[in-house]
Amino acid sequence: MKREYFDHFYVAGFTYNEGTIVFNELEIGTPLKIEAEPVNPHDSGAVAIYYNEHKIGYIPSDNNYSFSKLLKCGQNPFDVRVMSVDKKATASEAIGVVVYVVDVTDKQ
Repeated sequence: MKREYFDHFYVAGFTYNEGTIVFNELEIGTPLKIEAEPVNPHDSGAVAIYYNEHKIGYIPSDNNYSFSKLLKCGQNPFDVRVMSVDKKATASEAIGVVVYVVDVTDKQ
């Protein structure tokens, strides 16, 4: 599968979602899912991050614009992975994420 680096960031809102429930299951390379949340009352461009069925947080609002636009149009060319897990960090820097863009014809 062809992939190109797209972005990286720390999971936002980790404390307020289910990140702590699955924290010990997350390892570098763990695949994650993202979904647009256009009805989010705080940010119409919000993009939630999931590990299995657990919402662990969000793409930070200063990074979510391109993700949100593509996802709202039904496009998801993203391969989202855990990049870092730091048990000693504050919640805002506990989970790092890396995102690659992949050839969507490879995902089908």
